[in-house]
Amino acid sequence: MQPFPFVDASHNKTGRHDMQTKICPKCGAIRPHEDRVCECGFDFVADQQHGEEGDLEDAIDVLQSFARAGGSRLNVTAFAATAALFWGLGLFMITWWIIFFDGPSSDATMLGRVYRGYEISATGSFIGLAWGLTDGLVGGAVFAWAYNTLAALLTLRSRKSAGPG
Repeated sequence: MQPFPFVDASHNKTGRHDMQTKICPKCGAIRPHEDRVCECGFDFVADQQHGEEGDLEDAIDVLQSFARAGGSRLNVTAFAATAALFWGLGLFMITWWIIFFDGPSSDATMLGRVYRGYEISATGSFIGLAWGLTDGLVGGAVFAWAYNTLAALLTLRSRKSAGPG
């Protein structure tokens, strides 16, 4: 006999199970079969509710289940690519906007001090595009990773502070 109930997640045409899930007896959440700990803190392996004292293994289990859930996670690759396109193309277009209305200029700009080689010119717009794509890619990836990490840690903290009940 299984220590916890299983639910059919899907059936193929032969009626066999493609994936099994389990139901948390504490909160009723449907969790993937490989989860050891529910987000509410129920430990399927030890068949008990975790108390206030947590350990590294519990934290890792919650982070992994949070990562699999995908509910409030950011896709790091997609977010980084979007930020890169937004910043790179934005800098490229604003450069051409300034060229259109004020003409090219080799005067030093604040962005030219950060992005070496950038100036208000046709060549500078492509240098700005390259810098913007690079900066947006790195900045977007760091932001999405930090968001996912903090969201998972805050989820862990709120589950621990809720305690049994």
